[in-house]
Amino acid sequence: MRLTVTVPDDVADQARQLAADTDRSVSSVVAEAIADHVTAERRRRAFGAIDALVGSAAPDPDAAAQFDAELDALRAGSDREL
Repeated sequence: MRLTVTVPDDVADQARQLAADTDRSVSSVVAEAIADHVTAERRRRAFGAIDALVGSAAPDPDAAAQFDAELDALRAGSDREL
């Protein structure tokens, strides 16, 4: 697919230099950069959605006490230390 974009001169120079240094075409360097950016953006959005869900979950105030009680019950029924 052909795509025309305008980039600052210094960015174009860096892309050309990287292409020359790695024996690749400028197109392949730019395509890889775009693909990497799209992947990073998708991950950022996914983690943002997860953070929003986790952040909205209120912790159960009795969870620690319940955990301790269950651990004590396991310890009482076991001959080894937990």
